Amino acid sequence: MNIQIIKDFKKILKKKLLENRKIFSQLNTNCYRIYNRQLKDSINCTVDKYDKYIRITNYNDDITTEDKELIIESCFSNLYTPKDKIIWINKKKRVDKSQHEKLSEESIKLDVVEFGNTFEIDLTSRVDTGLFLDQVYARKYISEIAYDKDILNLFSYTGAFSVDAIINGAKSVTSVDLSKTYCNWQRRNYIKNNILESKNPIIEKDVIKYIDEAKKENKKFDIIICDVPSFSNSRKTETVFKVQRDYIELLDKLRYLLNENGIVYFSTNLENFIFNKNKLNGYKIENTTRKFLPDGFTKKSYPLHCYILTKDKFRKIYANNNTEKKYNKNIKKEYKKNSNHTYKKNRKEDFNKVKTNKKRQKVEIKPYSF
Repeated sequence: MNIQIIKDFKKILKKKLLENRKIFSQLNTNCYRIYNRQLKDSINCTVDKYDKYIRITNYNDDITTEDKELIIESCFSNLYTPKDKIIWINKKKRVDKSQHEKLSEESIKLDVVEFGNTFEIDLTSRVDTGLFLDQVYARKYISEIAYDKDILNLFSYTGAFSVDAIINGAKSVTSVDLSKTYCNWQRRNYIKNNILESKNPIIEKDVIKYIDEAKKENKKFDIIICDVPSFSNSRKTETVFKVQRDYIELLDKLRYLLNENGIVYFSTNLENFIFNKNKLNGYKIENTTRKFLPDGFTKKSYPLHCYILTKDKFRKIYANNNTEKKYNKNIKKEYKKNSNHTYKKNRKEDFNKVKTNKKRQKVEIKPYSF
């Protein structure tokens, strides 16, 4: 590896450590990103700090042992972390519909703090640690508006959104996830933060099935958190969920579970995800991707897409694309007719105003007498 590249890498590590330590210590948080693939062509990895540990996630399948040692040595000397506290993880690309497999039976577990709340993480056994650092400011936003709200957390994972919302005064939080492992993990996080599950249920169920049941039971929520996977092909369900294909149908269903002026926080890590606002109705949509970009992450290497959807007036969405196209064409025709009509009408009115103004101008203005 080029010496200059290593020098640049060390500079980034030292600078970001100092900056982020100051920012996140004020937020009572001891886990954050330091390096986010800025030198992607040469050092294609991420470096995260979890309390006293450093976790390096490598994305380069062809990395040499020498380059690996250079990266670890740079973290050791510039992040002031002993080598036995530096964890190296290789993240392989998923092929087709394959899921990330368990990396190791041995696990290094520890408790970290975010906004003063305690979370259990696992640094070695899985690709994901149990706390998504790219969602830190999104969790902060939800916790700030959570007071006295009924909240639904779908694809709840280990329950970080739920914990932050409950601690900040949410009336109730319902968490839904299909994985038994992650539901139990969330229960441990509840215990660590003195949260009662009886008031804030954790439901182990397919999310789509839960939504359909909740709609029939007429359940309503003020906030729905929907951090969806790119795709899901669990053995527990017959269907395969693909976010790019299914997000419109999913968000359309969620609208029926919202109270008036309720919001959906929708996010996905699919890098090439395209959100087509024109296909979705019944919401005011705000793209908050840049707003929720955490310190330590870069715009170029930030695959997360975030949106706030506020419940609004609803126009029916047709399942059949052909009928939808015909419907939209008819609307356009009506709009053109109406707009032409109003344009002609307004034009006549404007012409009459000009005539009257000209007549008024001809009238002599008498001077004011004192």
